[in-house]
Amino acid sequence: MSFLAEPTPPSEPGSQATGPGVAFPIAAIAVASWAIVPPYLGPELGTASRLEVADHVVPGVIVVVIALTSIAMRGRDIVFYAAALAVTLCGLWITVTHLPLIADAARDRVDWGSALHHSLPGPAVLAVGIAWALRARTSGGDAAGPRPG
Repeated sequence: MSFLAEPTPPSEPGSQATGPGVAFPIAAIAVASWAIVPPYLGPELGTASRLEVADHVVPGVIVVVIALTSIAMRGRDIVFYAAALAVTLCGLWITVTHLPLIADAARDRVDWGSALHHSLPGPAVLAVGIAWALRARTSGGDAAGPRPG
């Protein structure tokens, strides 16, 4: 009798542990985390903290919650697609709210490094959302990975 557990076999490609049903939500969590931190880890812009929360924290937290929900509800195509569209909207939100900052940098009112530091996460979240939505839309029901039990 062994007190050690049986070794678990490695996950097969496309399994729930490694399939696309987990890859896109994990990517969304990564870029959302990046989107949350610029106001707190980087150059100061002199923007009101409530605006920083509205432009970074709120959409970033929404993306994290959506991604975690998508992982928990793997196998439900409509949830996978709706999550992708919601992440896309959050990416659009972050991107659009930073267009005035880019305009200020173009007019030399703000340093380009600071402007890019605050603005680049938005297009990254948007790109993950679009890629996720395209995958969910074109996969023919397989985008969320295998259905649980």
